[in-house]
Amino acid sequence: MSSSYTVSNYGTTDQNDVSNSDVKVKVFSDQPYAGMDKDTLLRFSQAPLWRHLRTAILSVYILGWLGILGTIIGVSVVYPRCPATPQLEWWQKSIVYQIFPRSFQDSNADGKGDLNGIESRLDYIKDLGVGAVWMGSVYKSPMKDFGYDVSDFKDIDPVFGTLDDMKSLTAKMKETGLHLILDFIPNHTSDQHPWFNNSRHATDPSDHYYSYYVWRDCGNDTYRDYPTNWVR
Repeated sequence: MSSSYTVSNYGTTDQNDVSNSDVKVKVFSDQPYAGMDKDTLLRFSQAPLWRHLRTAILSVYILGWLGILGTIIGVSVVYPRCPATPQLEWWQKSIVYQIFPRSFQDSNADGKGDLNGIESRLDYIKDLGVGAVWMGSVYKSPMKDFGYDVSDFKDIDPVFGTLDDMKSLTAKMKETGLHLILDFIPNHTSDQHPWFNNSRHATDPSDHYYSYYVWRDCGNDTYRDYPTNWVR
């Protein structure tokens, strides 16, 4: 009497029929396919084709990195270096605080700002991180143009104080570490400035003050032909 049995699993569809006497066995692999075993893999990996391919890829990789490294070194050596950062002067790097003296700080209760009032606020200005103060005109003036019609560049208008007040202010600013920028008005003066009066009465071109101002005959008031387009 013959007998037979079947061994089956789910890992493959390949079947091997093995006959032995009167026993027939159908064998299925009982493990999922896991790729080549170690010996098979080593045998393939040592084949000349794969060895040469690996060597070529590794060589290209190394040469690529060496090329990048050489380029970096070459650029570092050949390319001109950046210039050193210039040392900036105080007027290039400081915060400048502008003051219109007439409206800043009144020290004598006359309703007008003055030099002593500015001096009293220097610590406050310094605490703001300021490095310099730009101060409007404080020169002696008839005040027909808010102090910008200067009659004497060597004196302080009484509205703001005295020369001694100015000296005290500049000394205090230096002590506080602040720089002072004064408005200077070279473009024009008051009609009360000595230069203006000397130039107005100069008739000889060789006179020292003759060319201090540009003069033009303004005609008569009937036509309002002024030297400039300024209105009275």
